[in-house]
Amino acid sequence: MDELVCKIQPFDLTQTVYIYKDGGVKSIKIPTNEFCEQIISLVRAEQINRVFFKGHKKYSKGIKDQIKKYEKTHYCSDEIDIEII
Repeated sequence: MDELVCKIQPFDLTQTVYIYKDGGVKSIKIPTNEFCEQIISLVRAEQINRVFFKGHKKYSKGIKDQIKKYEKTHYCSDEIDIEII
């Protein structure tokens, strides 16, 4: 199954994202101040709808809410399934 797993660390300047696709794994670092936009771009480019956040729960929920709001206002869609683990 294709999915993104994001290791969320509240006070870091970058967040680590693991892309699991076609049996392979690729990791990238995304600047925290561009995280919402970059996650949506990655999801669209890689054609992945499932995103998992691993890390601080309350902080992750805030980022999830920001991504969902950004997705709705900029793309008029609600396709990304984000789960906090």
